[in-house]
Amino acid sequence: MILARINPEKDLSSLLKRVEKPGRYVGGEYGAVCKEGGELFRAVISYPDIYEIGMSNLALRLLYRLLNSLEGVSCERVFAPWPDFEAELRQGGLPLYSLETGTPLHQFDLVGFSVGYELTFTNMLAILDLGGVPLLGTERGPHDPLVIAGGPAVTNPAPFGRFLDAVFIGEFEAGGPQLISRLAQMKRRGAKREDLLECLQQAPFVWTAGKNVTVDRASWQGFGVGASGSSIPGSSSQPSSIPFPVPNIKTIQDQGAVEIMRGCPSGCRFCHAGMFYRPYRQKDPRLIAGEVEAQVLSCGYREITLSSLSSGDYPGLPLLVKALNRRFAPQKVSFALPSLRINSLTLNLMSEISSVRKSGLTFAVETPLEPWQRSINKLAPIERTIELLEEARQQGWKQAKFYFMVGLPQSIDEDEITPIVDFLAEVRARSQMSLNVNVSSFIPKPHTPFQWAPQLTEDESLKRIMGIKRALKPKGVHVRYHSPFLSVLEGVVSRGDERVGELFHQAYQAGARFDAWEDQVERDMWRSLYDQAGWAVEAEAARARPLDEHLPWHGVFLGVSTGFLKQEYRRAERGETLSSCCTACDHLCGVCRPGIQVKTVEPERSADLESIEQSEPSGFTAGIRARTLFSFTKEGKAVFLSHLDTMRIFERALLRSGYSACFTTGYNPKPILEFAQPLSLGIASEEEVGLVELENFDSPESFRTRVSQALPQGYRLAAARGLAPYRTGEKKHSLMSLYWGSEFRILDREGPLAALIAAAIRGSSGAAPGGSPLIEVLEEGQQSVTIRIQNPRQGSGNIYKVLSVLGIEKKRLMEAAITRLRTLARSS
Repeated sequence: MILARINPEKDLSSLLKRVEKPGRYVGGEYGAVCKEGGELFRAVISYPDIYEIGMSNLALRLLYRLLNSLEGVSCERVFAPWPDFEAELRQGGLPLYSLETGTPLHQFDLVGFSVGYELTFTNMLAILDLGGVPLLGTERGPHDPLVIAGGPAVTNPAPFGRFLDAVFIGEFEAGGPQLISRLAQMKRRGAKREDLLECLQQAPFVWTAGKNVTVDRASWQGFGVGASGSSIPGSSSQPSSIPFPVPNIKTIQDQGAVEIMRGCPSGCRFCHAGMFYRPYRQKDPRLIAGEVEAQVLSCGYREITLSSLSSGDYPGLPLLVKALNRRFAPQKVSFALPSLRINSLTLNLMSEISSVRKSGLTFAVETPLEPWQRSINKLAPIERTIELLEEARQQGWKQAKFYFMVGLPQSIDEDEITPIVDFLAEVRARSQMSLNVNVSSFIPKPHTPFQWAPQLTEDESLKRIMGIKRALKPKGVHVRYHSPFLSVLEGVVSRGDERVGELFHQAYQAGARFDAWEDQVERDMWRSLYDQAGWAVEAEAARARPLDEHLPWHGVFLGVSTGFLKQEYRRAERGETLSSCCTACDHLCGVCRPGIQVKTVEPERSADLESIEQSEPSGFTAGIRARTLFSFTKEGKAVFLSHLDTMRIFERALLRSGYSACFTTGYNPKPILEFAQPLSLGIASEEEVGLVELENFDSPESFRTRVSQALPQGYRLAAARGLAPYRTGEKKHSLMSLYWGSEFRILDREGPLAALIAAAIRGSSGAAPGGSPLIEVLEEGQQSVTIRIQNPRQGSGNIYKVLSVLGIEKKRLMEAAITRLRTLARSS
């Protein structure tokens, strides 16, 4: 099948009904941007993993908004297909396409990858291959797109070089938009692919294979002083007020995210991100409040992550969270702080982050003994840890999560099992809290002080981890661990050279996909490739490097001098700590220079915090408390979304449209929202019914219009009316208890399914309890049949199950177009 563009809900309807979570592949999200025009420079970007992970990636959100803000540039999205969808595409001869317009990838001007994790390597190759883009840069012709990657995982670009035309080193806001605008202008003037590639090669922050000058990281100094993207030369007004498309299906990080600080002052010696994002820069609290409001009111999120590498180092953080809590309390918005060091967590902060709902308590201790902690420049005293847990228990927390690493340089030749077990056993005994522990292997990363350090082999790592797991089991501590096999494979890429690219190419051709997933990675296949590689793959990944060795990433400079990294490695060997980064730096790592410096906000700016707390979110309508009964249609892309997806979509649409729902009480408050008999995946509807209890219902027409505008493609409100709240003592009825049945139309243009269904129904007794018909034919045509199914008991009206009893296979039904025409209620 050759299609210039793919309309998933029409061209792939039967295919999508056969695969897991088809909502991954249809797009149509609220806030998605679709630009059209032959003169556009067309880019498609990806975090190379499944939709649920890629849509959670903060860098991808930033890139999407920045690129779509540029004049003459369009940006769309694509993600790695799950194996079932990949198989269907290959069997049907179909290319992988973008979510916004269904354009096959080979028709774009640029394919860009945000690579945050090395083990998405084979997914990246699969995306290119399925999209019709030649894998090797040397095989691409004048009509193929440019293939670019960026992100922390490609600061050693050597393994990726044969597949990428270029690698962007650093923060995209710094020079990236200007570079893409230049490419767009060149395209409009008729430039060829080779001209565009030469433009990329000349950029000082772009790495290309064979480039003989050092590539300097791009560092954006606009962070924290204005809205992201607002001061970029060449940008136009935003095509949408939505920061990023709001996913239609549940994602891994199913909440909004606001960056409050970029970089980290702590200087943990194992941390690549801490080096990549130096120097640290803090965002003005007023900007944070504005971005939170956009996430809540424009996107509809009620859970917001205040994101950074070390959020506790943000000055006056408890007061900031308090101000945000007060401002967004009516919308039941909660805030999470995922990156808190033990020394920065306080009782006041714990109280504030648990005021709406309790997020998890997480402690990244890494290593248990103080000398070892000094070696990695990250102190986590056990007494302070226990003190915090005791305070948390008094506030209602019952469990906490701990992260540890084995194989860190200072402890790699020591007994690590006993100190970790003793640390956790004491914490468990004194805090009386339930502990979940995650143990992983240390992986040396490029551009860090530990880039020369050894790494544990798979067998050595597994021995230590299983020893910890066995010792802690009798003590009531639950231990999970990251696969040592995957840690070694990640290490192979992390410090690898060009040979690693060939290894992963072979692995891809042998079927490797989703190597970061423990249940998907083909261990035996990888081990076979290790044996056939002609070089000692695991030994090469694990070995220590001499300080004078020529490293594969020597041509990339992140700003931290090699001399400083060597000094830090020696300090680690001596167990010496280094002070945190600050404006008056005393250790001169090399990053800070004119125009690139630490940026801080004034701590506890009371006037700003007071204005945040006292201001009210705009856009909320006035009205009365009422139960609001509404009906809506579900068609097109929405057909491939589940009932739970639909509930989540409506929760967010209500908030986006300015309505305040009444909430349940308890640990995790939820809007009081319900639906009648849910539809099975793949079935359209002309009449679905829902009920929500609102604090501010205004009028049926306003409710219908405003909510319809806040819904993604495929949903539309048809009608609404307000009902009085229940009076005290009045019997309450759920929609499901009032559901009587449905009328369906089944359309089959390819075969005799309609006649088979009609004959099967007429040949059955069709009697429900009490003698009323359970299923009947209302109308029969040559290609369609309309039926009515009564629901004699709650939950029994699934059309697939009802017709399967009559001998109609679900597989055959899924090839037809089924639409619910009416949803019928019994009298209360």
